[in-house]
Amino acid sequence: MSIIVKKTIASCIILILTMVMSACGKDTSMVEEIANKQDGTIQGTAEVESKLQDNDEKNETDIEETKDINDVDVDLTVLSSTMVYSEVYNMMVNPDVYLGKTIKVIGPYYAGQLVYGTEKYYHFVVISDATACCQNGIEFIWDDNSHVYPDEYPKDNTVIEITGVFSSYEESGNTYYYLKADGITIK
Repeated sequence: MSIIVKKTIASCIILILTMVMSACGKDTSMVEEIANKQDGTIQGTAEVESKLQDNDEKNETDIEETKDINDVDVDLTVLSSTMVYSEVYNMMVNPDVYLGKTIKVIGPYYAGQLVYGTEKYYHFVVISDATACCQNGIEFIWDDNSHVYPDEYPKDNTVIEITGVFSSYEESGNTYYYLKADGITIK
């Protein structure tokens, strides 16, 4: 065989494997059921399409029910470290896209005074990239600042999970973005 034919065959195999692997995460039980029922004959296309459509409708219903339960628009807890960092970076660069959306995040907690000598503390969940060389902090306000720092907050570097609505506030002529959180879960 010539090298061109070998490369073409290899490319076709890679393409087929990519298509098969892209189906990961989908419910394949219907496909397996159909494959197991086949005994050398090919089932009608309409029957297969009908079963797959029923399965798709079931999956859409499951997704809607999950969204109602969790009510989260952007779940950063299920993304890889690279994707989380990228999404948080995008939140800082394009904050208007995220305003009003419910966001779930996990990471180390840190508090700090941006203006030293004041009694105002700012609270952050820190997100690192995959190599932990770059970090972004998402500010959060817990129950409209009704909790007392440091008594009711975790210690710095404690891993927490929060869910909150991405919001903004004005301070000293600048706009700042934060998560309006109802609670903190220590992980």
